[in-house]
Amino acid sequence: MNCSVGDRKRIQWAAESLRRLVPTAGVDVLAPAEGQHHDWSLEATLANVECVRSDVYGALLNEDLDLQLVQPRGEHYVVIATA
Repeated sequence: MNCSVGDRKRIQWAAESLRRLVPTAGVDVLAPAEGQHHDWSLEATLANVECVRSDVYGALLNEDLDLQLVQPRGEHYVVIATA
């Protein structure tokens, strides 16, 4: 398995974990050419939360992802991570 395939799988597993763990408005997996980052990336919008829960960070850490952004947007939080 090359690095890109491994990175893609880690991003996909983290995305699935977030969909199961927390209420999300959406979770997108972006290929290196699609996103603003030059790596596989995950963009999650957490629905109706006042803060980002520790299990969100845990899901990202479990897959050894790099946190790029955590930002409130109205009643939601946006989380971006890369592999």
